[in-house]
Amino acid sequence: MLNIIDKSILSAIFASSLTNDDPIEIVKNRTHLSDNMINEKIDGLRKNGLVENEKLGLTELGRTS
Repeated sequence: MLNIIDKSILSAIFASSLTNDDPIEIVKNRTHLSDNMINEKIDGLRKNGLVENEKLGLTELGRTS
């Protein structure tokens, strides 16, 4: 199950695909988390198959989460 931070990261990645804004900056503005914490969360989402490995984009599973 995804927590609110995971969902915020996924929505920021999706929004950045539409606006070309930096998804990490979007998350930092929403949550005030550090870059390291955000990157750790993104790594976990990659391991779960929700975020692409090559670039910061959502997989099919990530888009439907």
